[in-house]
Amino acid sequence: MSDLHKLILKNCKPLMEKSYGDSVSDTDFYKVMFKNFRIKNKKPHGLRLTSVGNNLLKRVYEAHTYEISGDINHQAFILMDMHMQWPYYVGRKICSFYSENDAAWFRLNNNDLKLYTEHL
Repeated sequence: MSDLHKLILKNCKPLMEKSYGDSVSDTDFYKVMFKNFRIKNKKPHGLRLTSVGNNLLKRVYEAHTYEISGDINHQAFILMDMHMQWPYYVGRKICSFYSENDAAWFRLNNNDLKLYTEHL
């Protein structure tokens, strides 16, 4: 299990259980938190947050949220899945980054997800 996934599990799972009133398995927690969650070589992969995951993570960590300019395409999601090191959320009109560096590069690319992912 990656250290980042373990840290998120440790800090956010209690919040989820408190908010929803049920205890959940670690795997179910990851499935609710991450839209692209999968296990590869016995390690969790995928850092694209669901809306529930984004709301929980915002309660623990600082999020940098921006309005998206331009269109969102599937190639951007594939590139982000391959290269992102920190959790991120992409909605219809907004995105959130949990890394200042990722947020800065996104802003430098005019809040355009396609331009941003071309430089990952």
